Amino acid sequence: MERHNDKMLNNAALLFLVAAIGIILIQWMMSPTYKNTTAHVHAAMLSDDMLLLPYQLKQMYDDGSIADYTLVYLGDQESEIPGFQNQLAVPLADLLMKKNLNALKAQKQLIVLGDEETQAMIAAQLLVAQGIENVQVAALDRDFLINETLSGLAPDKYESHDEKAGFNYVLFFKNESDGTAKRKSNAILPDTQIEIKSVAGGC
Repeated sequence: MERHNDKMLNNAALLFLVAAIGIILIQWMMSPTYKNTTAHVHAAMLSDDMLLLPYQLKQMYDDGSIADYTLVYLGDQESEIPGFQNQLAVPLADLLMKKNLNALKAQKQLIVLGDEETQAMIAAQLLVAQGIENVQVAALDRDFLINETLSGLAPDKYESHDEKAGFNYVLFFKNESDGTAKRKSNAILPDTQIEIKSVAGGC
């Protein structure tokens, strides 16, 4: 009886070990492999060509060159963006799935658009790390593209809009890549000196 129990325990331990190894192998096979180094990704993100500002997108619409690009919209739901002949809806969470990467690699030029600009920047970093170099980021969000850029861009919005002005990506990536990020104090000390006098008495 004891020998039978020992055999069952050994078989269970062996099955557990085989299952654990199988799970590890499956995860290893399904996990994305990055083709470019961190330094390469930083250099690409610092490139002057990475961000497409609203006025640049407006020019591309006007001269028809936008037809050469595929728009990659990162929203969770499919949304038809007017003006683009080629569009792919790929949620950010599914960006590194094999079928989505293969679809993106097959495109000539990519413009990544998110519900927020920061979302598109994250996606661009992941794609460049995967070896997809033909990618640019729309420096605006979906609503701004549809409601402002396509309907006629006002001169005071040519360079950027409120979200674009809120974060300096170039400065951030530059500091991160060369390790020179420094903290600065914004405290202002008064010019006058304050004299504290002791007061006699007390409680």
